[in-house]
Amino acid sequence: MVSNENELSERELEILRLLATGASNKEIAQKLFISTNTVKVHLRNIYSKIGVSTRTEAAMHAVNIGVVERYQLQDSNLDGFSGGSSGLESLSPADEPLKPGLAGLIQKFASRPWTLITLALSLAAAVIVLFALINGGQKNLPESQPTESKSISANQELWSVKASLLTPRTQFAVVPYKDKLITIAGLSKAGASGVTEQYDIQTNQWVALAEKPVKVSGVQGVVIEDRVYIPGGKLDDGTLTDVLEIYDILSNSWIQGAQLPLAISDYGLAAIGGEVFLLGGWDGNEVVKSVYAYDPASDRWQPRAPMSVARSQFGVVPINGKIYVFGGYDGKDTLDTTEVCTPGLAGKPDAWNSGAAMPEGDFGMGATSLLDIAYIVGGANHSNKTFPILVFYTNTGEWQSIELPPDFELGAGMGVTSQGQYLYLMGGSQGDTILRNFYVYKALITTSLPLIIK
Repeated sequence: MVSNENELSERELEILRLLATGASNKEIAQKLFISTNTVKVHLRNIYSKIGVSTRTEAAMHAVNIGVVERYQLQDSNLDGFSGGSSGLESLSPADEPLKPGLAGLIQKFASRPWTLITLALSLAAAVIVLFALINGGQKNLPESQPTESKSISANQELWSVKASLLTPRTQFAVVPYKDKLITIAGLSKAGASGVTEQYDIQTNQWVALAEKPVKVSGVQGVVIEDRVYIPGGKLDDGTLTDVLEIYDILSNSWIQGAQLPLAISDYGLAAIGGEVFLLGGWDGNEVVKSVYAYDPASDRWQPRAPMSVARSQFGVVPINGKIYVFGGYDGKDTLDTTEVCTPGLAGKPDAWNSGAAMPEGDFGMGATSLLDIAYIVGGANHSNKTFPILVFYTNTGEWQSIELPPDFELGAGMGVTSQGQYLYLMGGSQGDTILRNFYVYKALITTSLPLIIK
């Protein structure tokens, strides 16, 4: 039973639990959809309330009051996880500086046997996950060279069909939030839409939410601290907007943020370090390669290092503090190239590098990630073929593909996201037909490893 003597809030108890199971500030932020700065503020408050000054002491307190025993490490520990570095981040300046590399890890955990047990079990589970995911051996691939992908046969037991979208749409935003999925805007049969709908993963039901004031298509969205950010988009008359609209999940209402540096649609969007990165897109005249970052705290946009290639309708996912960009359309040709951005810290410039090219050019795809793996779903090119799910292993540069069950329809402009072990694929279009299909694919196969602390 957890003691109430320290008056920790539910959010503080959740953060204390995650800390005790070895999560870093970054992983806690990703799990709870808050910024790392907010995590640090909560930790300072927790430290003050329970009278400790280090993560080790806080974690031991969590064990003593039963937080870890109540929340054992099982499959649910993967819920909402989308990659990120592991290990503990120091909050106390009195902590001893770590040595680099393996020596630092040994130093870090040598005096923390309970944490070492947790880490070992977590690593074992991760190994099981990765071996279940990978079909055959892996090999390093040369950068910027197209590569053949190994095909994983369709396993219908891993697929399920869920309740269809209330409003069939393509080119819309979809984001995960706790045990819900939120879809926003897009192109419907009636034109550009402001429809906002929420799907409950537990009940398999959809409900309508407050509509987005500016109706647009060709948009994406990201969640930061209980808010969904939707920049720009294409209006019903074909013109573009430079409006940033923000959906407040807790109040079910919309507000406006700072005006975008340019009117834009068909861009890429990623949330890194509490900022919203807006990449490339179509500005009404040409495809661009510009990159801008929006800081919600200051409500300001700032230019960042551009991509090396102009792109629109491409795939983008953040993994381990980097932004991965896949394929797209440059205004003339379908692209198969991959770029990776490492955002600069402490005033240092962003760094762009090339990555392993896609097996085939693709644009209009959906993209998401689980752990260190990117998933590219649907899309189109000039061959009018049906694309499978492409799987990219960021640690090796290897591509694979997952075959679809018969009669499954994947199109361009799909809504694609991930949560826990699953990929969620919905909507899109094939030719002039706008789809309302909703499929779920179990991407991670895991084994429960209970944590026993004496």
